[in-house]
Amino acid sequence: MKTKNKSNLLLSGFVVISALALPVALAASPLAGENPVTAAAADESETVVAGRVDAKSDRSLSVDGQTVLVTETTTYTKDGAGATLADVQTGDEVRVTALKGAAGSLVAVRVEVTSAARRD
Repeated sequence: MKTKNKSNLLLSGFVVISALALPVALAASPLAGENPVTAAAADESETVVAGRVDAKSDRSLSVDGQTVLVTETTTYTKDGAGATLADVQTGDEVRVTALKGAAGSLVAVRVEVTSAARRD
């Protein structure tokens, strides 16, 4: 494994995008026919999408009508603790930090459930 020392920051096995380190394994994970790192690196800017989850699949979340792609390296929190995509439910209020990619796609880096939907 190659190690690169840049600005006194030791990185090993990571790709740095806008001061955000992503595991190199993400570069090899195809998502809907496109490489999310390549797509995200096209713009290299971070954006936040906040709102209610309208729909979800194993590859994306729809937050107030905006589609955000998720990958196996997307991290999740709920009630301040680690979570998974399975913990995110339709109706939950979320704050998604994503990288802008090619053709306007968004690739989620972090998903925080800020308020869980009421389950009656």
